[in-house]
Formats: sequence, C-alpha cells, structure tokens
Amino acid sequence: MNNLKILIKNNFNILAGTLQGKKKRASSIVATTFITLGALGILALCFLQAYSMFVGFAPIGLIDLCMFHAIIITISVLVIMGVMRVSTNTKANDVDFLLALPIKKSTIVLSKLINKYLFDLFFVFLFFVPYWIFYLVYEFSISILITSIVMTFIFPLLSVGISNIIDFVIVRLFNKFKLASLYKSFFSILLYMIIIGLMLLKTFSYSFVTADSLQSYFSDRPISNAILQFLVSTNWLNVLIVLSITILPFVLGIILYIYNLGKTFLAYQSNKTTLKFGNGKSEFGILLKKEIFTYASTPAYIINTIIGPILILALGILFVMIDPSVLQLYFGMDTSNQYFAGLVAIIFCAINSLSTISSSSISLEGKNFWILKSTPVNQKQLLLAKSLLHLIIVLPTTLISSIIISIFLRLSLINCLIIFVLPTLFIAIMAFGGVLINLFLPKFDWEEEVAVVKQSMAVLVSMIAGIIVALVPLILYLLLDLSVVYLFLITSGIYLIILIGIITMLFTKGTNLLSKL
Repeated sequence: MNNLKILIKNNFNILAGTLQGKKKRASSIVATTFITLGALGILALCFLQAYSMFVGFAPIGLIDLCMFHAIIITISVLVIMGVMRVSTNTKANDVDFLLALPIKKSTIVLSKLINKYLFDLFFVFLFFVPYWIFYLVYEFSISILITSIVMTFIFPLLSVGISNIIDFVIVRLFNKFKLASLYKSFFSILLYMIIIGLMLLKTFSYSFVTADSLQSYFSDRPISNAILQFLVSTNWLNVLIVLSITILPFVLGIILYIYNLGKTFLAYQSNKTTLKFGNGKSEFGILLKKEIFTYASTPAYIINTIIGPILILALGILFVMIDPSVLQLYFGMDTSNQYFAGLVAIIFCAINSLSTISSSSISLEGKNFWILKSTPVNQKQLLLAKSLLHLIIVLPTTLISSIIISIFLRLSLINCLIIFVLPTLFIAIMAFGGVLINLFLPKFDWEEEVAVVKQSMAVLVSMIAGIIVALVPLILYLLLDLSVVYLFLITSGIYLIILIGIITMLFTKGTNLLSKL
C-alpha cells in the first residue's frame, strides 16, 4: 500500500511540476494553488452554465433535456480525453524502470489506472455534477440522488478503458512502420474530428426541441438516452446497458494494458541526427518542411492545437446551414448589421486563441535542441519557419469560413473586411508572439509532448494574452461607444502596431535569446 501511495503522489508531483518552468518542483505549493484556483474557476463557470440551462428550460418542462445535454457533453469529453491520452509519444517510459524495482506488477498497474481515473473524475465533476445538483432542486428523490452519485464515479471508467483499448490498437497497428508517428496522428485526429462533429450535431439542435418532440429526440440517441433513463427511472435493463457502456470497456482495457505492459514491440528507428541542406533546396524550405513534419507526426501536438481551426470551420458551415432568422435569434441582431460582423470577428479571434501552435514550437525540440544548435542554420529563418507553421495550420480555415459566411449571408464590403482583416491580424500576432513567448519561457526537460503543448507556462501565457488581445474591440466599444467602422479601423491599427512590435522584437531580442538557450 505504501508503494501505491508513493506512485500516485509521484504522478501528481509530475503534473504539478510541468507548470513550474525553470523552478521545477521546488515550488509545488504554488503549482498546486494555481491548479486549484483554475479548477474552481472552471467549476464556477460550469455551474453558471447549468443554472442558465435549467432556468431557461424548466418553465417549459424540458429539465430532462438539461441532463441529456450533460450526459452527451460528459461522454464526449471523456472519449476525447481517452484519445488525447494515447496520442502522446513518451520519450522515457517509466514502466520498464518500475518493473525492475521490487514493486508488485499489480501495484504498478493499479497506480497507473488510479491516476488516470482521478484525472478524468475531475472532468466529470466539471461537466456532470453541476447538472444533477440542479436537477435535484427541481425533481428531488433519493433514487435519483443515488444513481447520480453512482454515475459520477462510474463515468471515468469509460475514458480509462477507451484510452487503454486505443493504445493497444495503435501500438499493434502502427509501431513497426517507418511513418508510424504520422499514422498515429492521422488516426487520432480522425477520431477527434468525429467526436467533435458528433458533439456539434447532437447539441446544436436544442433550440428546436419542444415538449411534444422530446421523446423522439431522446430515442434518436440511444446510448445517452439509456443513461438518462438510468438516472431518472432505474430498471434492470438500464442498469445492464449502463454497466456495459462503462465497465466493459474498462475491463477490456485493463486486460489489454496488462498484456502490453513491459513488452517491447517492433518499432522503426531513424539514425538521422543532423539536418542536411542539399539537392538545391533552400535552407528555409527545409526548416519549414521539418516543422510541418514535426507537427504532423506528433499526435499530442495536433490534438491539443487543432480545436480552434476545427471550430472555426464548423461555425462557417453552420452559419450557412442555419436559417438567417435563427441566427438573428441567437445573436439578437440581423446578419446585415455591422455589429454582427464585428461579433463574428471577435468570436473567430477568441477561438483562435486556443490554437497555441507556435508557443510550444521551441520547447518541442526537447533534448534534440542541440541538433539545431550544432547545425549552421540561420536563426531568423528558423524563427520564421516556426511562426509560419502556425499561419499554415490556422489561417486557411479562418479564411475559408470568412468566405463562406460573406458569400452565403451576402455581407457588405465593410462587413467582409471586418471578418477577414481582424482575425488575420490576430492569427499573425499569435503566430509570431507565440514563438517570442516560448523563447522567454522554454521547457526542454519534458518526457511527454503533452507537458509542452498543453501544460507549459508558455502555452498558458500565450492563451491568456491571446484572449486579452481578442477582446480589444469589445473593450473599446464598452469604453468609447464608437461605430463599427471606427472600431474596425482603431482595432486594426492596434493589432498592426502589436504585430510590428512583436516581429521586430522576435528578430532582434528573440535571436539573442535563441543563441543563449
């Protein structure tokens, strides 16, 4: 039992340590406080969302729809967590080391499973618990209370099982191939896009649901409906369905995890340790190709940064599919209104702040950073290549969505410029600014890519700074109460000044920082 406690505590210390940058784990109290405050803030927002849904749907007798929404979101998030967990390429696997110690194999397995379970339980508390608490306020019963608590602790088993199953499949299918990392990336991103698509499909039509159509709406989603019926009207059939949905994948995942534990599978390895510049290819072209390949062959990099472009493209498609009168209902204004274009531009910028590709590009070099340092590459071209990667990944989907919205909603010229120019300038700020932030806050002593692309201080600072910059036009509107045209011109000027300042600093101070790393 002591070994189990030590392993669980060690995994938490690793998680806390990834947020501390150069101070590492010496400031564990600060990191723990940071995590706690962030968790409480997110939990408060989830309670606010649940409260808003129940206040809106309860008067028309649709409180079951609120729980249905919570179930769909929770399942989707857990599946995403399962996919994201197996998309990590570990540089140093501690399993082999632990197996060599006088620790029981069952203890090692149990510690791994408990850490995964506790991590996913946190997300269940965020997305599921607030809803059943409000549900009990409207429809209190002991049976609903008991089943809600049971589901809260059963739900995380689903993601743990899925991650172990997918991990087994990926290892068996792709490890032996030369381009194994690319295949893993495409496989992970395909699953990720399917999940996001289903989430949008299942949740977007809530506004069209009425009390008369509620049963048919539920019956069209059998898995989530079975869980809902388990919560509100428990019977043996629903119990068996819920257990098969959650516990069976968990049991199968454990069996496959134990089967893989400690075994070495055939894996392709490359002996290349230098960058070769030849065959008439430009140095910049080779550097950019390297950045693109690194991104495409790192599943954790893609999964944690592609959400912005996917959502932007999905919004563009949804705006075309939705009736303009419905859009007017959602936004509280006609689509021809210039404030509509400004609001869309702010939404695009805010969503793109989630794409922190460039802010982890330096750190991802990891322990191989010496290769770039020992190769006669131009530092400015290297920084430009890392910045351009962000633009290549993020900008096209935003431009495509802007074109789709402009054409199908027949926006005026000024509205088109607002939707095109502001997001483009914002993406450029995120691209060059992210590299600059990463130079100030590098992290090379990582063991898994997810510690850089999701948990590093550079990514956190980049995301917060991006949200602040995205809200500039809204802040100006609240302070100055200007027309949309003036807001557009002033915001564009501010964005342009910020962009020029960042680029100048990147290619002066940034190159000095790069040479000292």
